[in-house]
Amino acid sequence: TSTTTTAIATTTTTQPPSNNALISVDSSSPTTDIKVRLINSTMVTITVNHHHTVQQIIDHIRIISAVSGPFKLIDAATMPRKTLTDGSLTVLQANLLKGQLQQAR
Repeated sequence: TSTTTTAIATTTTTQPPSNNALISVDSSSPTTDIKVRLINSTMVTITVNHHHTVQQIIDHIRIISAVSGPFKLIDAATMPRKTLTDGSLTVLQANLLKGQLQQAR
């Protein structure tokens, strides 16, 4: 049996994240923290497993940031910076371990 915990990204907004924004983290599998600067300049840290996908992170950020409409997710740890466009890549495949992302319009 595996133990499952849930990671909640913390924000300084007045509304709590929706339950749909929760990423289920398996504590028996490798995890990493990803720092994200939201459009409103709030910094959040999201704990994910290496098998989570870029799309799951995008969905999570969409809900906690309450941004309507399209946005880009930029890998801020690379030079030059690159926009994450392949949602099917895992955190490991996208080289996002201990990553730094930026939400942008």
